[in-house]
Amino acid sequence: LEVVEEICRNTKTEVANENSDEQFVIAGLVECINHAEKLIKEHFPQRNTSTIRIPIKVGSHCSLEKGPAKEMAKHLQSEDIKKPKNPFIVNATGNYVNSAEEVRTYLIAQLTSRVLWRQTIRTMLKSGVREFYEIGPQNILTKLTKRIAKRDGLADEVTALSTKEILKQKAA
Repeated sequence: LEVVEEICRNTKTEVANENSDEQFVIAGLVECINHAEKLIKEHFPQRNTSTIRIPIKVGSHCSLEKGPAKEMAKHLQSEDIKKPKNPFIVNATGNYVNSAEEVRTYLIAQLTSRVLWRQTIRTMLKSGVREFYEIGPQNILTKLTKRIAKRDGLADEVTALSTKEILKQKAA
């Protein structure tokens, strides 16, 4: 992570997601991403390092979203947000929130803050969560969850399934 952060500082990009110990997402302007991508490949030639472009039109979870975050903050000021009834973890910290004000704060912060997926999953694992279901067309988060659980020595205790895997099991 330290090397990736250094490359980001030098290329005016930002780490947008910490998905696992080996996988990060960076965000920024296209020309800055191009430079960062080149430096990443140069710095890690001995590893099987790859970079994949995510086809989105905005630089999510980074300072490029400061304007939309301010707009969202204005709109949320008048909303009656309640204290969570169930345990609720925010990806901006990877920790539980307990108050309505924390929910409001982190709904806004999520636009400009890193997604701490690795920390989020580890918080759930420490809390005793052992079943994870990914709803959606892909299985990326399922794979990341399995990798994190394995690294933490919990692979045999954790069930992580994506919609794809659930549908495949039902069809069999």
